[in-house]
Amino acid sequence: MTLTRRHFITGGLSLGAATAIGGVGWSGISAARSLDVTEDLELVELSIPVRDLPADLHGYRIGFLTDLHLGVAISADFISTAFASVLSARVDLLLLGGDYIWIAESALGLLLQPTRSPSLTSIQSRTKLSERIFHILARLIPHAPPKDGIFWVFGNHDRWAHPTACETTLADTPAQLLKNSAIEIRRGSSSILIVGTDDYLTGVPQIPSLRRERRGPTILLTHNPDHVGSLAERGLLAPSRSTSFAAIHGDRSQFDLALCGHTHGGQVHLPFIGPVLFNIRHHRFGAGLVREGETWVYTSRGLGVVEFPYRIGCRPEATVIVLERGDAA
Repeated sequence: MTLTRRHFITGGLSLGAATAIGGVGWSGISAARSLDVTEDLELVELSIPVRDLPADLHGYRIGFLTDLHLGVAISADFISTAFASVLSARVDLLLLGGDYIWIAESALGLLLQPTRSPSLTSIQSRTKLSERIFHILARLIPHAPPKDGIFWVFGNHDRWAHPTACETTLADTPAQLLKNSAIEIRRGSSSILIVGTDDYLTGVPQIPSLRRERRGPTILLTHNPDHVGSLAERGLLAPSRSTSFAAIHGDRSQFDLALCGHTHGGQVHLPFIGPVLFNIRHHRFGAGLVREGETWVYTSRGLGVVEFPYRIGCRPEATVIVLERGDAA
């Protein structure tokens, strides 16, 4: 059998889950089964200092949800609660970071997955199940969006499951797809540029041209933090001196902030060991807020689960990012 990226990821997660079972013991797994991940949502709010942030944008609030993994193991009620949690925090903008679906395929996933959405268990066709899940998601996306809208990018599970259904179904919602494209959000004489890319594992992510004179930060929305690591390795987080951006901003990064998901924060954290597995190469972006040069990188723990359909010591999160004027150094 040829070892594809998908086999590597799911195999690695299964291995990590087996390690968790061995480390926690069957009593720990029984306890995990009794704990519904959908009852443990944490609303994380953090402030990001942005150098030279225009006064018009000080206090700007961005909601961020990623890795919903809606399906049999994650209920629509939980996803609805997560949306409501972020909207209640009075965000100006909502960003969705990919992986909106999970359909169990591995032996471990099928054996252990809880039934939190009983209506989906009778659908045998994987194609029909994918279409049904995306239709449920479309109903859950807020139809009274924040002032500056809702934007989303693809994750790897969305492409593995049914990318056409994902894109066409969400096209009928207030959410707008960013696929190697950007949207500019105005505030007075200033603006925020949101750049969204295709998935790093299953798509062809590219950064669109950012050669424009404007006042305000640039935010990268990309599902997999390895994309940020790859950009950094290739020297592409910072622009070349030939661009108009560089002429205005010198050696500053072209991104003030990157928002990612994919890792679930490790999903299983063991005492004295920490995360069992980060399914990425650049482990420094496994969870939380770090700096890469002059770019803040935030990787959310996300909402859902895959393969081992539980979380241990790693709560699901909905995130609110607040931009503040300050020295980003």
